[in-house]
Amino acid sequence: MNLRLKLLLIFVAASLSALTFFGYIAYDTAKVASIKNETALLSSFARRIADDSSRDLVAGSSWSVPLVSDGDEETGNRIFLIITDQNGSAVNLPDNSDFKNAYEILRQFVPNAKSGQSGSFVSGDKTYMWASEAAQLQGFRATFLTSRHVSSANSFFREMGVTLIFGGFVLLWFASWGAMYIAGLFERLDEQKNILRHRALHDALTGLPNRALLNDRMRQIIQVAERTPAQAALCFIDLNRFKEVNDSLGHAVGDELLLEISRRLKGHLRKSDTVARIGGDEFALILRNVDDATAMAVLEKLVQEIEAPVELRQEKLFVSGSVGVALFPADGDSVESLMQRADVAMYAAKRSGSRIAFYSSDLEVFSRDKLALTHDLRDAIAGSQLELHYQPKYHIGEKRVIGAEALLRWSHPIHGPIPPPTFIQIAEHAGLIRGLTKWVLQRAFSDWSRFARQGRKLNLSVNLSAHNLQDPELESTLYELLSQCGIGAQEVTLELTESAVVQNLSQTKQLLVRLHERGFRISVDDFGTGYSTLTNLRRLPISEIKIDRSFVSNMKHDPEDASIVRATIELGKALGIDVVAEGVETQEVLDQLDSFGCRSIQGYFISKPMPLGIFENWLGTSTPAGTVSQPVENLAG
Repeated sequence: MNLRLKLLLIFVAASLSALTFFGYIAYDTAKVASIKNETALLSSFARRIADDSSRDLVAGSSWSVPLVSDGDEETGNRIFLIITDQNGSAVNLPDNSDFKNAYEILRQFVPNAKSGQSGSFVSGDKTYMWASEAAQLQGFRATFLTSRHVSSANSFFREMGVTLIFGGFVLLWFASWGAMYIAGLFERLDEQKNILRHRALHDALTGLPNRALLNDRMRQIIQVAERTPAQAALCFIDLNRFKEVNDSLGHAVGDELLLEISRRLKGHLRKSDTVARIGGDEFALILRNVDDATAMAVLEKLVQEIEAPVELRQEKLFVSGSVGVALFPADGDSVESLMQRADVAMYAAKRSGSRIAFYSSDLEVFSRDKLALTHDLRDAIAGSQLELHYQPKYHIGEKRVIGAEALLRWSHPIHGPIPPPTFIQIAEHAGLIRGLTKWVLQRAFSDWSRFARQGRKLNLSVNLSAHNLQDPELESTLYELLSQCGIGAQEVTLELTESAVVQNLSQTKQLLVRLHERGFRISVDDFGTGYSTLTNLRRLPISEIKIDRSFVSNMKHDPEDASIVRATIELGKALGIDVVAEGVETQEVLDQLDSFGCRSIQGYFISKPMPLGIFENWLGTSTPAGTVSQPVENLAG
């Protein structure tokens, strides 16, 4: 039974009850008023009749017609006149049964009725009204007595029926209208409540359950397992390279990509399973009643679906997924522990490059080690564990070193050398990237001022991350350190990855334009691995692009890579942008780049990154102007 019908029945029942109750009160009130009016009428005639009858009786006349009809004979409603003497005896009691009965009833219910009194009483199915008045002669008294039927249903409906029926129709109409109106209000409120509940428990973009609903469903599985043993898998999925798509092609395309991935995930799961979106590019799954082998089979199919090309707005996009899995109850018996361990497994999958990783205690150890490294990195920035290494940039045609790239190294006192991607990621997540970048800039600018005093005209390249570009203090820090170290902005190249350049493009463009106007050169690192477009290259003040080593090192074995390198060099020439090839490790690759028209290179064939002292000694093999005085093949150090 729906809400509208329930309310209608309730309102109609209440209306009928109210109608019956108030109708009865109205009828009873009318009846009492009628009795009072009739009694008052009897009283008004009682004295006059008493005087007239007493004079007639004194004169010797007889009152022989004691019954006066108040209607037809069938109704039984008659007015009786009883005249009594000073002894209270009736002087006009004819042989009439109705009269005698009336007199006996009056004597029974009003045994001591006095002159000037009136009232009513009930006997059987009748109500009796009476009025008594004394005559002026010889103590005679006249008493009127009449009766009325009160229990007949016909009487009720005759007196109140039309009013009640009309009032009932009106009341029922208002009750029905009120029920429908209030039911509509309740339904709208219930609909709004359901909408708010859905929004609170579902992702606004994809419509999938959010983290709160995911937690609730996992909690239900755990509670049911207390009564009936069951297994389940909680899986975290992180999309790789999604940020580059979002930043380069726009949030609208990113949203469409997320919708497509969510549809693929929902389409390949059972109804009993749950897929949720718990973050920007993070999804989560609950697989019910599965063991590790079954979970692996399901997840491998899902990863294949994720990796299938997505065509959006005439663009073919490729993303992949890293999946971390925690099994219930083997890996935890609470929602919190399972989510934490699925998260640990997911980051292990991203770190190792594998698509799927199941939780193990070894991964937990790594997570704790990563937290410890965060604290150690704080100390390293303030201490002496960090060091800059410099890798030369070499001009093929001029056969000389034209600059060097400053690369940060961290030698941990316990763990030894920490890979840069590891501690850079830690710095970004822990909010240490600003302090780390400032340390690099200060040390590199200081070293370069030293080279300038030696008469070496070399360009310094330093790397900035996407986090640095969002730092409002970046510009002031650069200008302040340049002033302190006494070098010019034109001596510095700021290297940025493609994804960092296109992130928040309008704001980044304004920043890069200001830096370019101050004299800094802007370089796009790892070119070809992201989603840069010709439009971006034309709109931004880019001075240099660096071809990623993955294309350069494989040119001799992959014609497609060679074509990409050649096309990039031609593109740079057409746009007036310098091109640097990274990852040059052999003479053969150098010669091929030279044939393509590439003029600047970096790589192990020239030199590995070197600490400052070794770099200075290595530069000692060149002239003060930087021209190398020995064959290229002997420059590797």
